[in-house]
Amino acid sequence: MWCRTAAVALSCVFVGVGCADVVVPSGQSAGSCSASWQPLMAPSREADVPLSYSDGNLYYWSILQESLVALPVGGGAASPIMPGVGRDLVVEGNHFLFSSGRQGLQFFQAPLDGGTPTLLVDGAAGQGAPALSMWHAFTSDQIFWTQEDAVGSTSSVWHARRDGGAADLLERLPPSGADVPSIPYWTPSVALGQDAVLFGNDGGLGVAVPFDGGPARALAVPPVASQWIQVVGVDETGVYWEIPKFKDGVKLAATTVVLSPADGGPLRTFWDEVPANGWIDRIWPDGAGGWIMIGRQKLDDDLRHTVVYAYDGKDARRLGCSPDDSSTSWADQRVAVTPDAVYLGASDLRESTWQVVRVPR
Repeated sequence: MWCRTAAVALSCVFVGVGCADVVVPSGQSAGSCSASWQPLMAPSREADVPLSYSDGNLYYWSILQESLVALPVGGGAASPIMPGVGRDLVVEGNHFLFSSGRQGLQFFQAPLDGGTPTLLVDGAAGQGAPALSMWHAFTSDQIFWTQEDAVGSTSSVWHARRDGGAADLLERLPPSGADVPSIPYWTPSVALGQDAVLFGNDGGLGVAVPFDGGPARALAVPPVASQWIQVVGVDETGVYWEIPKFKDGVKLAATTVVLSPADGGPLRTFWDEVPANGWIDRIWPDGAGGWIMIGRQKLDDDLRHTVVYAYDGKDARRLGCSPDDSSTSWADQRVAVTPDAVYLGASDLRESTWQVVRVPR
């Protein structure tokens, strides 16, 4: 919790400008966008977790109820549907996919209405002292996951067939290869590309580890790693970086988002219209060819609000913003997206509480 609070407090320093010095463009009214911030529940002491959606319900792991719960988007309380606490959660057809158990290395399938989970793969089997897994993903026939070393750096990539295949080491990290950086994989953002597991982190890491076990390949990294760059998302398209803008060698109070393509191609501009008094924190695909972006922006009340954008690759629309400072509405985990709304988990870093919020599209 302290680290996330400190990140909020230091954000202005990272972009090279004092918060009080940022000029708010006309028309950036907090009142005009905060009405779209619609809490679906009262703040609680739940942990900050990602959300999944299916057929009128949001699903998440409840630490307080020690179960998977369903929260109706039309109103009503969250109700438990399956006991236990897992890691992440994917809705696939009429069932859930998730990990749980020893070091997060048991991968399960369970029906949407609850019931008894079915073990698909035990990723810890055959490993004498398996390391903690902090990321996993599913394809139609395989499961991919990472494991950490003793000091918390991502150190290996594994996979197994979903029909009960044995865990197979895909790559040790950092991988061998002259064009791949030999730097620690501290808290990387990870996703599946079309043919590889993609990695990126704020230290200037961009790497693709092919599914077929072929040599890892380096991805393009912004040339300002020593100044300040931030990974704001990874999806099958590539790694998204936010970088500062410069004029005549001077860093400005403005940023742009660039994309490092998954195929190893050169960097290209993704969104160059980030407000001069704000920045982007996270980007996720919306499932329909566009993206949802969450960031922060200083508005006319002199507060930095959490802001939600929809982006189609050409134009961005601000969908809504938090009614108060972003430290009371920190949004860091995966959102759930429907045709008519974005659902996000918002943490109050001051009160250590969490709630689900709806932002209409």
